[in-house]
Amino acid sequence: MLAGMLRLGCVVLVVATAVAAWAAPHGKVVRVERNRGMKAVPRLCDVQPTAKEGLCVGQPNTGDRVALIDQDRGIAVGEFRIDSSAGAADPFVCSGVTPLVFKIKGAVTSGDPDVIADSGRIIGLRNLSLDPKVARVLKDQTVPGTQDRAELALDIDGNGSVDYMLFRYPCDDANNPAPNNDRRFCFDTYLERGTKLVKAHTDNIQICY
Repeated sequence: MLAGMLRLGCVVLVVATAVAAWAAPHGKVVRVERNRGMKAVPRLCDVQPTAKEGLCVGQPNTGDRVALIDQDRGIAVGEFRIDSSAGAADPFVCSGVTPLVFKIKGAVTSGDPDVIADSGRIIGLRNLSLDPKVARVLKDQTVPGTQDRAELALDIDGNGSVDYMLFRYPCDDANNPAPNNDRRFCFDTYLERGTKLVKAHTDNIQICY
């Protein structure tokens, strides 16, 4: 969820208070073992299904699929296909910074339109393949090595354990926590590796006005 539309705050990008949050990537991608249908590290998207548009972190490709997760109900409600992408608009365009947030257009390819329209907080995850009858949101999950709560945690295969976790926090340009910084946010992605969650990727997003 960006520019006034990005609801990824409530899980991450709700635009008002935590509004913001996206920018240049500073973390490095860690190679992880392929796990339960995860062909790549899932990337964050804010999709407006009825408007057939949205925003994605990272350059998407035509034909990419975005899993739509209803956080309030804790279920997967559908899938969105990306048909085109373009550079993002303010406030995610910062001078001298490589673009990280992109506008997308596309269409819902699966899911009940009425259920999707009635969903509250929808978060989109690109590069994530899941079975909506099995995958579930696990609430009140703690980020490994901290006392912080995750923004989103998913059990993809229905075994009751976390396979994917997203953690959002204000940070500096080196991905260090910076509680008083409201112009830069980091999004850590954790994936299950063996029997534990491992940080696989960090997106560092700057907001410019």
